[in-house]
Amino acid sequence: MKNGASLWKRILAYVVDVFVISFIVVSPLSSKLEGAFEVSSFVDFVSNFFGSLTVDALVLGLVIAFLTLIYWVGLEWMFNQTVGKIIMRIQVSPKRMNFFQALIRNVTKLSSVVLALDVLYMIFTKGNKRYFEKISNTEVIDEMVKRRGFF
Repeated sequence: MKNGASLWKRILAYVVDVFVISFIVVSPLSSKLEGAFEVSSFVDFVSNFFGSLTVDALVLGLVIAFLTLIYWVGLEWMFNQTVGKIIMRIQVSPKRMNFFQALIRNVTKLSSVVLALDVLYMIFTKGNKRYFEKISNTEVIDEMVKRRGFF
């Protein structure tokens, strides 16, 4: 029987993945946002924030969301692991997950509120599965490989 990966391994894997996404996706696109939020007070921040809600900012946000989703869905669909999961030695099961399963289990990562609710579901129910993992019939388990490379 497979045992679900521990919460702390999953959180650390998520943090690593967020750093990878920030480096690969957000950093190259951040030059488009430079100078948008030069503020000296809270009032300036609020006025600049609402003044910067343009079509360009919306398109940039959608591009970042799409590329972020591609990262998680693509890697889990093809390899059952993201960079963070590889480092933490956890993987997604089943081994032959289809694209739709990978998409459903990762759609929550587009919204921090929905992701937080999904994680709360996992914390307060038995089985160590997020709600969207239950829907997609997937789970995160400890990696089966005993030894590899320098780890």
